[in-house]
Amino acid sequence: MPTFEELQKAFAAFDADGSGSLSPDELINILTRPTGGLPMSRAEAEQLIKTVDANNDGVLQMEEFCELMTTPGSLTMLPAPPDTQYARLKDFELETSVIKPTSPLRIYFARVGARDPSLTTVKLVTEADGSLGTEFRTWTSTRKAAALALMTDSPVLTVIDLNNLNLTDRCTRSLAAVLSAPSCAVEVLNLERNNLAEPGVLAILAALKGNSTVRELRLTSATGGALSTAVEVALADLLDDGNETLVKIGPPMRNPNERRRVEAKLAKNMDIQRQKRNAAKAAAAK
Repeated sequence: MPTFEELQKAFAAFDADGSGSLSPDELINILTRPTGGLPMSRAEAEQLIKTVDANNDGVLQMEEFCELMTTPGSLTMLPAPPDTQYARLKDFELETSVIKPTSPLRIYFARVGARDPSLTTVKLVTEADGSLGTEFRTWTSTRKAAALALMTDSPVLTVIDLNNLNLTDRCTRSLAAVLSAPSCAVEVLNLERNNLAEPGVLAILAALKGNSTVRELRLTSATGGALSTAVEVALADLLDDGNETLVKIGPPMRNPNERRRVEAKLAKNMDIQRQKRNAAKAAAAK
């Protein structure tokens, strides 16, 4: 992580007009340099500034610049998707405007966005036909994020299987929006065999704190390898923070302390869910 003195020097160098602040255009110039991150639009730069813009002036002061540069995931995650499905559909239409209307993947996510009642599972990689997954892997991160955001507030979607789709942190705020939506009905989330990093997984776990529907979370090789200690601690904290729904998490925790915490809470949650099922059966029998 850069020191404060290094950030001061960087701020001065990037402040092209000497205004004492960084505009969205100056931020874009930083992030599109050879040593910077991926290119972003002006709207994305403005949204990124908003995450740390304490005085709401639309530019970065020195202190805000330092916070942005030292906040995990700030520069790797795309902004959160719009709040309304209408706006999310517009984003998807814009991102897929260069794709043929006959694209099976485009049609598939259009069904997701239209709340097709028969589409209770999103699964792009299947043994019978992996063509949807193959096309999805070629999509840009912004297009992937716009597609995934269409699952937000779906009352019919119960399984999200995103196994082996080359997902990165760029898409995690869309997934977080899906999981934190009030009408989320998702019960199974599979993120196995992707290229997420620690900040992205932590953002997803943070979104699960208020979720009461997800019972199975699959993270084996979600980051391309073993889960970090920080992620394992976050998983244990999530369960200890009042979650009564999760009953299955993979892979098993490597750290003994977190493994004991997670296994104990999962067993307790299984018992809670069993009692709820028995109570529902008894009520229905009356």
